[in-house]
Amino acid sequence: MASTLARRGIPYLEPETLCAWMQSREDFQIMDVRDYDFDEGGHIKGAVNYEYRSFQNNLREIVASEVPKKRVFVFHCMRSQQRGPRCALRFKTYIDESLNNLDIEVYVLRGGFIKWYKKYGETQYTEKATTANIL
Repeated sequence: MASTLARRGIPYLEPETLCAWMQSREDFQIMDVRDYDFDEGGHIKGAVNYEYRSFQNNLREIVASEVPKKRVFVFHCMRSQQRGPRCALRFKTYIDESLNNLDIEVYVLRGGFIKWYKKYGETQYTEKATTANIL
């Protein structure tokens, strides 16, 4: 998956960089594509949840909803090994093919929510879980 992302121009973003952005930028949207596990351990403050299992079917609506508001998107799932990278790739491909390569940036959060939580789980940058914490 990493080589496919690199070929499509989708880099990984370190949690530390995302945290710095949260302190200094407003032009990005965090896209959490976890399914049933969305609230396990909490979620990154400001993230929107688009479940992986319905992401492809709702892609047009997701793009129509998010792209007018932001130009930088950071995707993640629990570990950012499968769901996050796949959704990032689908999102970028759709925009490249349907919106004539609109100038947007797409990233995948390295290590996903688990890596984020280990570093920032007890900070103001993480919303607390409303369900059982499994991390």
